[in-house]
Amino acid sequence: SMKEMLAAQEIDLVDICTPPCMHVSMIREALAAKKHVISEKPLTGWFGNPQDPRMLEHVTEELDSLREAVNASGKH
Repeated sequence: SMKEMLAAQEIDLVDICTPPCMHVSMIREALAAKKHVISEKPLTGWFGNPQDPRMLEHVTEELDSLREAVNASGKH
């Protein structure tokens, strides 16, 4: 399980190869567990209504928040 993998001390890097809608939450979990992270493309995206005018704003906010999490973790 992801929980068991993140708890393993011998693992220091996680490659996220899940559907894109799960990338950000899994990246956050891995960073919180003090693991380096590789994420497959796309890193994130818009998974809501394609007609919503907030699409770019939402993705930009999510990326800014993720950048803060990466910087706070001390991991890459």
